[in-house]
Amino acid sequence: MESATKKAPPTRGGKAGLTLRVETHRKLMHKTKMVGTSLIEERAEAEHHLAEAMRITNDAVRRAHKLGRTVDAQIITMHTGEGLMPQLTFGTTDRQRGAI
Repeated sequence: MESATKKAPPTRGGKAGLTLRVETHRKLMHKTKMVGTSLIEERAEAEHHLAEAMRITNDAVRRAHKLGRTVDAQIITMHTGEGLMPQLTFGTTDRQRGAI
């Protein structure tokens, strides 16, 4: 943190130290807003990508169905350092001949 590295000269009543802490707080809040905004933007982009992936997946399932395929979808839970994460797996079978 910047407040730990900068030292204000001592004055009557300690106002310089208080001013420095307020300025440092303002800088940190500005950085936090920038990080917060980029995090919000990243989350919105991730949501957009998921929606697009779902549209593509649904189109692929519909196409496979029209071509006489049965689609099997499963959710597998992966254990990661950040916690549980779902993964999707897909398989198809030919309705006429069975599994491929």
